[in-house]
Amino acid sequence: MSESGQETHITSQGKVVIDAATEITLKVGGSFVRVTPGNVFTSGNVAIGDSAGGSGQAVDIQLPDGVDPFAAPPYPIKPYCAMQAQATGSWVIKPNGGNQ
Repeated sequence: MSESGQETHITSQGKVVIDAATEITLKVGGSFVRVTPGNVFTSGNVAIGDSAGGSGQAVDIQLPDGVDPFAAPPYPIKPYCAMQAQATGSWVIKPNGGNQ
């Protein structure tokens, strides 16, 4: 166990690895982030991308030769359905009442 007064710094010229068999918890005030082998838990909402983007480079992605792009669906996609599909990790969107 290690304790300090106001601050503890870990500095590396490469990478820092914290290794635990069952759980790592980061606590600040009343908030926490807990990482286990199966999940990441937080005490509240997580704001991802809440700051300015990095200085990355745009990527021009193209389909390989001989691969046709998907056709537009023959029915309008409802925004809620698309958001729900994304949240559950399933992008299979069916028409109203469709079982195909």
